[in-house]
Amino acid sequence: MVSRFAGRSQATVLVVLAALLSIVDVSSKAMAPWLQRVKESASVAALFGVKTGASSPSMLGAWVGTAAIALLMVAFGTEPEHGVLMGTAVTQNWQDLLDIRFARLYNQRYKQLPDMLARFFRVVGPGDSPQRATWRSSSAGEFGDVPEFNGTVTYDDAYQGYDVTVTPKQYASGFQVERIAFDHDEYGILDKKPKGLATASQRSRQKRGAQVFNNATSVDTTWLSNTENVALASNSHTTTAPGVSTSTGFDNLVTTAFSATALAAARIQMVNFRDDRANRIAINPSLIIHPPDIYDQVHEVVRSEGNPETANNAANVHYNAYQAVEWFYLNDVNNWGLADETMMKDSLVMYDELSPEFAMVESFDDLIGKWRLYERYGFGHDDWRWLLWAQVS
Repeated sequence: MVSRFAGRSQATVLVVLAALLSIVDVSSKAMAPWLQRVKESASVAALFGVKTGASSPSMLGAWVGTAAIALLMVAFGTEPEHGVLMGTAVTQNWQDLLDIRFARLYNQRYKQLPDMLARFFRVVGPGDSPQRATWRSSSAGEFGDVPEFNGTVTYDDAYQGYDVTVTPKQYASGFQVERIAFDHDEYGILDKKPKGLATASQRSRQKRGAQVFNNATSVDTTWLSNTENVALASNSHTTTAPGVSTSTGFDNLVTTAFSATALAAARIQMVNFRDDRANRIAINPSLIIHPPDIYDQVHEVVRSEGNPETANNAANVHYNAYQAVEWFYLNDVNNWGLADETMMKDSLVMYDELSPEFAMVESFDDLIGKWRLYERYGFGHDDWRWLLWAQVS
């Protein structure tokens, strides 16, 4: 840059600088498309309660300053080569948007699946954890039965349960486009694309949340560390209390396909769950969780007044006894679960350490606008007694 000024009089430089100052408003207007992108990012972020500061006066000044510097480079012959600008893959991805021969181009506008996370999970944030890096939980066990008094009080112990740690992972995505492609977009498609990052975030969270059920029969350590080291649905659950038999009431896994008979057997098995001292506890099986593939079987069983498996008009004990929840992100077409809804919301947790955060910037040298989404979250559970899961063989 110094060499560019060599040989020029001080007066000449002052004239150039004065001209630049006089066209700050013009440069601001020239940057308007990118500034609009910032506003779009800010509005999307506002949906999640995220403050980006992208439309603040300081940000505006930064954009105007960038434009002024760019004009200096143009004035002294340092503008980018047009061949380099047009030769990137970013422009090549959007050639149709520059072609007026198309009668219609549009953003895909399919309806998204409903957000089901709040239906299953207790959503917690950094304010619910003493440290941001992880969310931790443990339990204190129950006392045993009260023995007969024989002149001396018998003292009991309550044993600490298993430790649970949910460690959130980082997730990020982005979108970029060249300035010239944006300016020449004949259909306004690129103007709306950054909002799609919010849709992608919502969809990705649903898929990862459903992983708790899709991987229910394996020890899934994606986010969760549980010192019991047993799958959420297992016939091998254990206890930290010494001398306690786990032969009854510690099995929450079956392999039977859904039917009225299978549902009755599942309920009996579930209400026989035991605490850490093998004592019976109050379980209320109230929620059937299923994929769309068995929608008709589930609703036939829980919505028929007569027994759907007999022809003698016997009463259906399952009639209106359960809520049925269909989740499209359950992968297996046959697996299903029976849950105590109150216990489920107490045991299943989503640690939302950082809600979706949006930002936008322009790459100075190649005039490429970039939008970015960044978030941190994880899923886990700290008990298994809320669920009986059918891994259908």
